[in-house]
Amino acid sequence: MVGHDARPIRETIQAGRTLSAMTAPTIGDLWSPQTDAGVVGQVIVTLLVVGALVWLVRREKALVQLVLGIGMVVLAWYGFRAIH
Repeated sequence: MVGHDARPIRETIQAGRTLSAMTAPTIGDLWSPQTDAGVVGQVIVTLLVVGALVWLVRREKALVQLVLGIGMVVLAWYGFRAIH
């Protein structure tokens, strides 16, 4: 028959479930990772970004304090999320 799928319906349903289980990472996965390795990576990236920004604005004391303050708030948010 032309246009007829030879696979049984169970295989078709299972293939659909497997495809739906393999979802692409989203912004939500980056914002709130599900694994400990993801959290460690998030903290390391945050520290690197804050360090780079402090180095870029190192000549202006007020900007250094601003960048450090925002960095500490972000890290505190990670800590709050960890205990919650």
